[in-house]
Parts: sequence; structure tokens; C-alpha cells
Amino acid sequence: MIKKVLSISLLSIFILLSYSYAYIDSEQEPKITQQTGTNPTTQYKYHDVGNIWLTSSNFGFFGNAGTWKIYGKNFPSCEFPGGSHADYLFQGALWIGAIIQTSDTTADTLASVGADGWQWENEFWPSNADSDTIYERSSRDPYDTLAVSEQDFMMAYTDDFVPNASPAAHRAMGLRIEQTDYAWSYTYNQDFVFLKFDIENISNNRLTKLFFGLYIDADVGPWGPDYQQEKSQDDITGFRRWNDDNDTLWSVGYYDKEGSSISGSSKINDPNQLINLAWVADFDGDKEPDPGLPDHPLHKDYPVSADGATGTRILYPPPEGVSYNWWMGNMSDEKDWGPSESSDPFDVDGTPDGDINKYRVLSNGYFDPDQVGERGVNATSGYAYPSGVDSVNDTRYLLSFGPYDIEVNDTLSLIIAYIAGENFVMQYGVYNFTDIALNASWAYRIYDNPGLDSDTTDTIQYRGEYVLYDTIAPYPPDPNAKPDTVWLTGDGIPDFVGPPPPPIPNIEIIPGDQEITILWDDYSEHYKNIFVGTLSGVPAGLDTNYFEGYRVYRSETGVPGEWTLLREYDLIDYTDTTNTVSIGWNSGMPKDTVIDGKTWYKYVDKNILNYTPHYYGVSAFDKGWPFNEGSILPILESSILGNKEIAYPSPRNEPGRGVIVIPNPYRISQTQKYRDLKWEDWEGYGWNEHKRRICFANLPDKCTIRIYSLGGDLVSTIEHDYSSSNKSYEDWNLITRDVQGIVSGLYLFSVESHPNGNIQIGKFVVIK
Repeated sequence: MIKKVLSISLLSIFILLSYSYAYIDSEQEPKITQQTGTNPTTQYKYHDVGNIWLTSSNFGFFGNAGTWKIYGKNFPSCEFPGGSHADYLFQGALWIGAIIQTSDTTADTLASVGADGWQWENEFWPSNADSDTIYERSSRDPYDTLAVSEQDFMMAYTDDFVPNASPAAHRAMGLRIEQTDYAWSYTYNQDFVFLKFDIENISNNRLTKLFFGLYIDADVGPWGPDYQQEKSQDDITGFRRWNDDNDTLWSVGYYDKEGSSISGSSKINDPNQLINLAWVADFDGDKEPDPGLPDHPLHKDYPVSADGATGTRILYPPPEGVSYNWWMGNMSDEKDWGPSESSDPFDVDGTPDGDINKYRVLSNGYFDPDQVGERGVNATSGYAYPSGVDSVNDTRYLLSFGPYDIEVNDTLSLIIAYIAGENFVMQYGVYNFTDIALNASWAYRIYDNPGLDSDTTDTIQYRGEYVLYDTIAPYPPDPNAKPDTVWLTGDGIPDFVGPPPPPIPNIEIIPGDQEITILWDDYSEHYKNIFVGTLSGVPAGLDTNYFEGYRVYRSETGVPGEWTLLREYDLIDYTDTTNTVSIGWNSGMPKDTVIDGKTWYKYVDKNILNYTPHYYGVSAFDKGWPFNEGSILPILESSILGNKEIAYPSPRNEPGRGVIVIPNPYRISQTQKYRDLKWEDWEGYGWNEHKRRICFANLPDKCTIRIYSLGGDLVSTIEHDYSSSNKSYEDWNLITRDVQGIVSGLYLFSVESHPNGNIQIGKFVVIK
């Protein structure tokens, strides 16, 4: 009825302008359930709680395989740091090979893969049930007692033949795989994701000599609509054995747990030092040109640096045999090459085609030399690049281990860490392992805490392997000195925990006229740190009183590294009974504020431009130990990404002023200007037609906005409710209800207030 009235009354006021619609693809969110019928129910989700944004699928691979616009939404493949537009993965996939005992005298060699590089033959698939999708849990939810990490992904798939999906020539082994991913946001575990695979034998045959591998095709470089995709041709890979190549021996004063001196012997039994990391990176880090270096033919002058690295490390179970193989894939046979073992006539020296060759690579036990560097191909006797093969190219690697036997209906559990590190590429061919090696060491500690007995029901206490360090120098030590215990391993039971910062507080954001009010509760102050109570010298009860303060942040983009600290609060507390040595800064806590019967802390950010976007977040931090030093435990702070919210300052229904449209006119030709002003695409993820923005401001608290063409046709409808959004405006992306983009012209709008039914009308112009 309103549509008809407006079309008559407003046509007498405005000049009729012609219009047409241009079709634009709809930008849809990923759905939990998708299709029924004969096709498998495939799905993608990506981890974004930490510093590594990694996409997982429920059909045997991770990464987005180059199709970064999935479901109409930009999905990072492996973006590190999160929000940086630096990508470290084209596709990672499971490879599993085994000997299938079909009888006492016959056996088949089979392999199933999530992807193989060139054939695009996925051999793992979920079922076609709507429920067979990726489920998510989070330890941030106080009611979710089953969650392990801040972002658990759970999925299942099989290599059994799936009609309309599996390759016609595929021969299934009979595997059902339950995959669980774990991701965190804390300082020490935000740079890796754990991948746990429970492999069940659902066939009628025994699987023997099974080898499991992760195939990694990295294609390191920038990603997204603003950047070229030519980044696959200069990847490099290698294998890092030690956390620090200069720290591989026990120093003076160390003994094994029996008390025998181990000074000068290898730290090979210390998984914190022997990290065994397969890594991949971009040859030059896609850095800006260095005027001190000659131009390199492989250098690409990208606006985004991808100078980090990613790698994989086996966590569980300790494997009997490990293989590390790499090759440079190419459609040309002459350039499809990888180092091979000259003494093995059956070794594969390029992309392994077919089940037999895949199984050979999975199980060969070889460690290929690094692609470049001190132990590179050309520096290793017996290896050399063939004529016409570049030293760096479209590189892939396979880290595999085994063998295992799985009886019918039995399950094998495996755990891998997918790890990233910053500041890896220093310059052409010069690499720094400091950060990624440290993260690989932390990955082990989080997986199985050294010195922690997780099995409280076991009468025999076992906390892992350890050495004894005598603190009295010089060597030989004082026989009366009490040595300190240095724990090397855990008890073999996965823990998946580390020293936690306080939990993330709950926040509320209230926009005002040129200001934003940030409210947060005291949820962070009620937790127990299980690690602190076991440290030497910690005062009794500190594990139950470990919270120290809050920090309030603002960001224009919401991505890591682009946040400004607005205010810091901490408890007024001391390390001594005389109240002279303070913990932290003793700035004090904000006053309590009661709103609608609930108690909050409050901070008001003032003098900010109305209707412009800003992200806000509140973190909580602890005391550290020793206090303010962090030599044992650093001061730990919760992630500001965990409760970040976007807000636009705006006056609330300013009396005497009707609804306004910003900008008016909207100029389509000013797209770049709107982006520069952060009016549109303020996050910098790449502009498209769905990023256009017209703002209806100064709205009644509850109302319906209707937008019409000059001819009276309803273009779009927007519902507004201040009570659910705490904002007095609504945005429209200039996309019609028929998923079409509008063009130049004069448009009319009405705003119907609820419940009184009052109507305001107005107009705005769109100009090309």
C-alpha cells in the first residue's frame, strides 16, 4: 500500500529519470548445511582466532586451492599474519598409502590423496547428508566443556568411492578419517594450528605398512583481488632439524635422570631443540627492491611482503620412519623434477603419478637436500639440477611417516602442527629460522606439557624425560648442591594447553555523537592459572589470583598489528608486605558503572568523526613471573581480536532533524576517494560492488526503511532496531532486493516509525 501511495505522490514532485539494473553476483555467507541428493556436502571454514588464518575443508585438504572467492566471500588460504594479505599456501592435502592384505598370499599397494597437484583428483569426500559438515567449538564459550582450543573444527570424510565425486579409476582402501583442528590466540601459540587425524579402517581387510603424509604446495605471495596471482614460480623448501643449529649439545653441569653426566652429548632426546621441521617460503620474500642488491630475475615488486615461512612438524606418535621429499611441478616433463636417490632405481624424481609411485615417495625414508642454502642441491654430492631446470620454481614437498598396521575397525591417531614464522627471508637466499623454530618448539610444549602428569588416576606418576642441571659453578659441581629439574618431554598424553592469559572480557559498544562508549565486565578476573602454582618460588595462592589489568584498543582495520592502545588499567598491588615494590604500574581500575542493572567498567573514546568505522577491543593481562620480568613466564595478554567490535559514532535520533542520507549525492566515479576516506572497504580486503555504502542516519529507534525507484518500484527494504544494534543508522550497499546493482538516477525513500506509523520521505541521487 505504501509503495502505491509513494509512486503517485512523489511522481508529482520529481522529474522522471530512466533507470536500468546491472547484475552482480550475490555475496553469500558459508552455510552450515548445503545440499541433499547424490553429491557430497562439501564445506570450507577458516581459522581466524590467532595470527595464522588457515582454511580447512571437509574433503581431505586445507587451503583454498587458489579459489579464494568461495561462497562469494574472500577466504584466505593460509594468511600470515592474519589480515596482512600475505598468503603461504595454495593447497595442503592428506596422502595415505598402505599395503592391503586381501588374503594371506595376495596384497595390493594403494594410495588415497586429498589432492595431487596436477590431476585435480580428490579422493576423500564427506557423505551427501546435510549434517556432514564442519562443526565448530570454542573454549571461549564457558558452557562448552568439550572444546580443546579457542577454535576447534571437526569434520569427517572417507576415501570410499563417492558417486559423482571420486575419480572413476579410484580404488579405495576403506578409510574413514575424523579430522579435528585446534587454533589459539595467545602470544606463544597464535602462530600454529594443530591437525589431528583419527584414521579408521572401515574395510574388510587389514592395512599394513601404512604411511601418512602431508603434501604442501605453497605458492607464497600476496593474495586477493588487488594483487596478481603470479606467485608460484619462486618457492623454496628445506628441512630444519634443530631449533638453534648452534645449540645442539648439553652444556656443562647437565646430567640425565640417573645422575650421569651428559655434558657435551647431543640434545637429540629434547623435542624442544630437535624440532624436525619441513619448511617452505618465497625465495625473496616478495620484498620491496633493495637498492643495495642487484635486481634478481625472480624478484616481483609486490606491495605486500611475504617474508615469513610455514612448516609442518610431526607431534604424535613418535614415528619410526620419516621421509621428506620435494619436487618442482611442471606440465613439461623436462622441468618436472625433484632430487632422487641415485642408488635407488625406483626413486621418483618429480611429481609421483599413480598409487605405486605415491606409495614409494611416502615410504622411501629419504631426506632430500634443501633446495637452496648450505645443504642445498648443488652443495650436496650426487645431486644437481638438470639442464633447463630452474633452481627455484613451483615447489611442493611431502612430509611423511610410518609404518603402521591397522586392523579392521581399528583407529590410528596422528597429530601434526602446521606452523608459521615471521621475518624468515632476510634477502635473496638468506634465511632466519629464529621465529619459526621457536614456534615449532612451543608447538611441542603445548601438545604435551613437559613435566606434567596428565593421568591423575595412574598410581605410578610419570611426568616425562628430564635432565638435572647443577646451578653451582664451576664444573665439577658441588656434590651437596641441589640440582634443578629441566623437563624435556611430557607423559605422552596430549594436553593441548599452555600457560593461559586471563580469559577475554565480554564487551558492549554504544555509539554516541562523535564518541564511542566501551563497556566490559569482570569475567577475566575469575580464573585459575594451572601453570603458575608449579613454579619454584611462586607465593602460595598466586595461581588463583593471577589477574593484573585491562587494556583498551582502537583500530581502523581490525587486523593484527594495526591497533592503538587507548588506555591501560591495572590493580594496585605489590610484591612485598611493605607495599613498596609494585606489580605493574599501579594505575588503578576504572570505576564501576551500572547500566540496566548490570555492572560494567567503562571507557569513552571522544572526538571522533561521526559515521566513520572504528574497531574496538578490550584485552586482559596477568602478572607474569617473576613479576614484571617474564624470565619464566612472560606477562600474558588475551587477544584483542577475540571481542573486537566495529562501531560508527552517531547521534541518537537528534530531535528536530529528520533522516539524512550520507553521502548525497553518491558519486559512483568517486569509488577510490571513498576507499581512501575509509568510507568503503576500510579493511582493505579488496573493493567490489557489494562494498558500496549509503548511510541512512538519525533514524527513529525502531523503523522500516523502504527505497524506491522514481517509477515507484520497491528497490530494497531495511529493518532498523536500536535496541538490538545500539546504533542510530543503517547502511545500504546499493544492491537491490533482486541482487542487482543500481545505476545513476534519482531514488526515493520512506522511513516508517514503529509503533506509531509516522512516515518520513526523502530522496537521494546516484551519479556516475
